[in-house]
Amino acid sequence: MDPVLSPIGVITAIAISSSVVDVSPMSTSGALLMASAQPKDERMFFRALLLWAIAMIGVVPLLVWLIFVQLGLG
Repeated sequence: MDPVLSPIGVITAIAISSSVVDVSPMSTSGALLMASAQPKDERMFFRALLLWAIAMIGVVPLLVWLIFVQLGLG
């Protein structure tokens, strides 16, 4: 028997995954955050944002897939 995916669960998983990684330094939000950083802290802030984005790319899609698609909470 094939599992039936809830369209709302799949859409929610995609929406959450795409909006959480929007804090990378290459996005508009990240660029605005970078512009407000003190000049002496720019390099550290860039790395922190980049590491955050990389972590979110790896963790959040799996987590929301588990919650909204596999567990059917969406």
